[in-house]
Amino acid sequence: MDIISRAIEAFNLDVKSIELVTESYSSTVRIIELKNNEKVVLKIPFNREKISREARALELLLSNPLVPNLLNVWYGDETNIGALLMSYIEGKPMSLPINDELSFEIGKALASIHKIRLEQFELDDNENDWWKSIRNRFKSWLIEIDGHIPLELKVKLEKFFELEMNRDHKVAGPCLVHFDYRPGNLLVKNGKLVGVIDFETSRGGSAEIDFTKIAEYIWKVYPNMKNAFIRGYESIAELPDIEETLPLFSIHNAVGGLVWCVRRSKLDDQFFYENLNLLEKSLNEY
Repeated sequence: MDIISRAIEAFNLDVKSIELVTESYSSTVRIIELKNNEKVVLKIPFNREKISREARALELLLSNPLVPNLLNVWYGDETNIGALLMSYIEGKPMSLPINDELSFEIGKALASIHKIRLEQFELDDNENDWWKSIRNRFKSWLIEIDGHIPLELKVKLEKFFELEMNRDHKVAGPCLVHFDYRPGNLLVKNGKLVGVIDFETSRGGSAEIDFTKIAEYIWKVYPNMKNAFIRGYESIAELPDIEETLPLFSIHNAVGGLVWCVRRSKLDDQFFYENLNLLEKSLNEY
């Protein structure tokens, strides 16, 4: 029995039809229409840690109308990772360009996530030191991508790492961070923001990191959208000092994308080359 069928059995779903979601790259996602005509979302993340992260985030954001409701969780068995069952939000991933009104709304939506304050940072090394964790992550990532990027680029990255990691950056947190806040995870219908999805990498972190992909995918292409986004954010929460950390997290994002590809043996994937180009551009701009 395949994982989809096993998850459907575990959730005891009375299925009418199953629709493939092609925009999901890290997880297996299906939109399932039940025989009572209700639609639900079945998601099978890459590992059990991602299941736990998304389930916890959805529970913390239960009162947020833009976030799917967590209907059920299956933590798998000896041969299956497990799955999440969530409510369906009718909308399409946000496409560019966007107007000021929508930019304002996605700024508000990010701030509403960051308003969830947590007791401590949730880090790879289990220490409550955000920048130490970032340094440790960078060190391990450098090892993982060694041999997969040009030597000249590697040397530039190591110099950047040594310089930037010795700076005393401010920290806005700990709060809930999405960790992948980008247009593809923002659902729009009739020009309105209707959903924020994909919390499988969310954690207690520093708010600044969630501005990285918005800056890369929107502000760099449409600079006039930045002011509306910030106004939306500030209508809900105080804006952190993002200008200081955006260069750092832009490179962090690119290296993380490369590591994602290395771990999944996707070295010829378009996503690998996109992040390679982003890394080179970000280091040159730094």
